[in-house]
Amino acid sequence: MTDRSPTAHRASTPSSLRRLARQFALPLSIWRLCLITAGVSSLYLPLNSLEFNPNAAFVWIAVFFLPSIVLHELGHALAGRLQGMRFAGLVAGPLKIELRGRRPALTFSTYRASGGQALLDPGPPTGLRHRLAWMFLAGPLTNLLVAAVTYPVLWVAGPHWPAAVVAPLFALSAINAIGGVMNLVPSFTPGMAVSDGDALLTLLRSRREAPEAVALGSLITLTGTGTLSPAWAAQLRYSQPAGDLNRYIRGMALHGHAVREEDRAEALRQAQDMVNIAADLPTFFRRSAALELVLAAPEPDPQAIDQALQALSRREQGLLRSFGTLDRALAVLAMARGDREAALGAVSRGLEAARTFQRRSLSRANSTDLTVLERLASQLSR
Repeated sequence: MTDRSPTAHRASTPSSLRRLARQFALPLSIWRLCLITAGVSSLYLPLNSLEFNPNAAFVWIAVFFLPSIVLHELGHALAGRLQGMRFAGLVAGPLKIELRGRRPALTFSTYRASGGQALLDPGPPTGLRHRLAWMFLAGPLTNLLVAAVTYPVLWVAGPHWPAAVVAPLFALSAINAIGGVMNLVPSFTPGMAVSDGDALLTLLRSRREAPEAVALGSLITLTGTGTLSPAWAAQLRYSQPAGDLNRYIRGMALHGHAVREEDRAEALRQAQDMVNIAADLPTFFRRSAALELVLAAPEPDPQAIDQALQALSRREQGLLRSFGTLDRALAVLAMARGDREAALGAVSRGLEAARTFQRRSLSRANSTDLTVLERLASQLSR
């Protein structure tokens, strides 16, 4: 899956690769893209006897880009269904397919239009490692299968083949080969928007029924459904995953569950754990955990909330605003100050942002924000 929220391990980039990236002043992700593209492209160099306009091939690559992402995500979805998972929707760039209602709903939206994602409910946490491994592997394998079928055809194609056939066939084969390999190779990027290879690496490193698989599964569950079942919550409380990012995801899931269940003591404890765990994680994790901690206090402190909000960068504020988190915090701040009008305005903006996020991205990752905002709206309307 491209550009998703699904890794569950704290990726650690090999020091030699980090030094190489620093030496040439380019992000590691750019070097990874260039190296994989060059390596896969070398397989197509012997096909120089084919006669077609290279510009036509680039046009066809652009044409096949979105369908290749759709194939990739359908591979994830089909494997998930075969493993007993429920398929909730599919995102492929601007293409959004909602499957939660009675009828599939197809929309095109530029909202968060990068990458792709298959939205799934992985089901119960038992036997999760095996099911997730097949699901993550199926996406890249689908792309590689397309490349494996089309590549031999290109080998037997000769100069007598029309360019109108060879150019699109070449583009279809190349883009699926590059996309398949790109998603299988771990990105070693800290964060949650990484490749299928990162998720597979986490699952391969873990033991059977490992806590790392449970942490990863909880993230997929929250993205697909927005809530944790009692079985999931119990399994998460029992699990103790290795790696700071795994532990952070576990704390985030349990914190959100406690907030939805209105268990303030548990929400406060999990938020404190998130703050402690996030010390060695990227800045966004530390700042968002600090914000959740002050919001979870039994008596919210206006000064502490204001300081946590001021610590956020403009980009972080924009991201949290899209979820509804920022306006949730502003509403709690206004209520702590006794400013009902400001609280109503913040709740109204937050509800609109949270619902827009769910409607246009199909993700339910911000369900905790939406639940709290709806609760605050009911409280303020009395």
